[in-house]
Amino acid sequence: MSLNSGQIFVATEDFETLGQELLFYLGDWFEKRYQAIDRAADLSAHFLDKDRRRAVLALPACEGWCTVLEKRPDRADPALAAHLSRRLSARVVWFELQGSHLRWRRQIFEAGRPEPPHLQPERVWIPLKQELFPMVPYADIEPIAYRELQALGLPQQRLLLTADDISVAAGDGSALYALMLQTPEGSRFEHVRFQPQWSWQIHDDEPVREDFHGVHQDGHRTITLETRWLRGVPDIAAALNLVRLEQAARERLEHDLVRRGFDLERHVIDFRYRSEDHDTTQLEALVRQARLETAHRE
Repeated sequence: MSLNSGQIFVATEDFETLGQELLFYLGDWFEKRYQAIDRAADLSAHFLDKDRRRAVLALPACEGWCTVLEKRPDRADPALAAHLSRRLSARVVWFELQGSHLRWRRQIFEAGRPEPPHLQPERVWIPLKQELFPMVPYADIEPIAYRELQALGLPQQRLLLTADDISVAAGDGSALYALMLQTPEGSRFEHVRFQPQWSWQIHDDEPVREDFHGVHQDGHRTITLETRWLRGVPDIAAALNLVRLEQAARERLEHDLVRRGFDLERHVIDFRYRSEDHDTTQLEALVRQARLETAHRE
């Protein structure tokens, strides 16, 4: 249900050179990094999926921007972004939107020169196992990120697209797919050209995922459950803010369900919370209290 998307946009029409530089970077990464990754390593930190594979897709120019996507949907490689910007003397936009964590970050590179990164909320991007801090006032991050990316002039039909949205079949085509994987015979790095196809895109200028995850049936009702992973020590003010964000997200989702012909009387949208560095039980208790207070005020 959340929008979790990592993307690199490169301001160039020269996809052939971009593809060459991408393969050079990934080949070097494969030789120096991939084959040395420890079995206990954090998969996300190395852009790996649960099967310890790293896959990268590159799409040719649309409205003057080529697009690079990791198979791991909420990650994008900032070192790759810097490399492409430097080697192509191009403007590059790198970002990671983690809607399920209510956070995002982006950075712009101009001919290899990085601008200061934008982190929102800044406090939650510090490494885990640091000192505890009060829960920050989280924002409705998905439309905020979407509007900011729109303002940078990126192609609308590719905003927040993920590799999972794209069908990949080997053969002649305009796009590039690179894969690192481990087999019984050893590690392997391969790449193919393909013709990309996808149907997902943002409708009505509202950033909403159409392919809901965490959906299950309860009798005649369909329940969509969103899990949000947050940081910081919560209080009732923070919980009231989370309930406000729930309501905004629910309105967008309900609007999308109506557009797709769903019966809202039979579709329930619910939220639950998990703490990354504190007591989840306390967090959920405060959210329940905040929901009651909000309902009473209404």
